[in-house]
Amino acid sequence: MKILIAIENSRFVAKVTDAIVHHVWPDDAEFMILNAIDACSMPGSVLNRCRELLQNEVSDLSNRLPHHKVIGEVTEGDARSDIIAMAEQWRADLIVIAANSGEIAKQHGVSTLAISVLNHAPCSVEVIKTPRRKLQTEHENKFLDSVSIA
Repeated sequence: MKILIAIENSRFVAKVTDAIVHHVWPDDAEFMILNAIDACSMPGSVLNRCRELLQNEVSDLSNRLPHHKVIGEVTEGDARSDIIAMAEQWRADLIVIAANSGEIAKQHGVSTLAISVLNHAPCSVEVIKTPRRKLQTEHENKFLDSVSIA
């Protein structure tokens, strides 16, 4: 079984990986954490930081699921199409995605990225709803919103 973990925002990595760790997975389960970045809107230093964060998350999840293979992938493009393309290419059986409640589509209760993935995924999708939290400063808010892991 192949599980693609697509995280919309770096603030929610822990919430999604906690949900993953608390599932019971088959012995042959493999995990890929996908970080799909809109490279045009980010400076190189932020892209490098996203890559570092991804490696840390892969290492952390590997330690928490020691009997399973965990890999990471960074793509630079449109998150919606990159998640679907990676799920097809890697032949994922399940996509797990965070729905950032800061970007909630009111009538659906999930983010627009999650809705797009739900509508176009070649496999099942599990949506982990994440609570909106107040950030300490406007600067932190702008930075964290610009660093997305999807």
